[in-house]
Amino acid sequence: MEKETRGKIKNLVPPGAVHSTTRLVLTNAIYFKAAWSDRFDSQATKKEDFWTTAKSKVQADMMHRNAAYDLVDHDTFQLLDLPYEVNELSMIVILPRKKNGLKEIERTFKQANLDDWLKLKKPHVVDVKLPRFKFTAKFALKPTLSGMGMPAAFMPGADFSGGSTGYLHDVLHQAFVDVNEKGTEAAAATGSFLETFGQPVRPNLKANFHADHPFLFLIRDNRTGSILFVGKVSSPLAG
Repeated sequence: MEKETRGKIKNLVPPGAVHSTTRLVLTNAIYFKAAWSDRFDSQATKKEDFWTTAKSKVQADMMHRNAAYDLVDHDTFQLLDLPYEVNELSMIVILPRKKNGLKEIERTFKQANLDDWLKLKKPHVVDVKLPRFKFTAKFALKPTLSGMGMPAAFMPGADFSGGSTGYLHDVLHQAFVDVNEKGTEAAAATGSFLETFGQPVRPNLKANFHADHPFLFLIRDNRTGSILFVGKVSSPLAG
């Protein structure tokens, strides 16, 4: 797993997770690294305020670029499409208008809603401010998957027809994301026990997109609409 994710995911299966009753360990890994289509100038990066709540702030390394991007200017949020060098992939950043508005965005965020939002994109000249951020997160997914309708898989007597007679003990997920001036590096691993062409045109519309408070981000395959990674930044210093 460590090799497949270029050393970004280590020790997915912790000591003690495999014992005498373990019959099968399934693992899955994905690694992603891509440069921005137009990179941020590292000399333009400066320390600026990032509001972790409506009243609390930290100093973050804020990247800055003024360029043409596709943008959605909604009443309650802004959506920015940051393309990668491989044009069929983008990072989508969803920024609530309110400093404390992320929970509301999370409640309304669904694949169908995202598809509808993306249809509203228009080319703008955008003044972009986006914090550099890097973090690693690890989750036990048993409660989440049980809540999504598969609790029986984690109980003795689970029906894995044609396979093992055992049941799932847990599903562990670990992710790594690094966003900086050059682009994005991301990796994820899960283990379970048992476009446009031609000359660019300068848009007439202008907007500011200053991600100085919590936001949602995702890496999307624009050809298929598949979401490869999704996460939120509550503080760029969280690690």
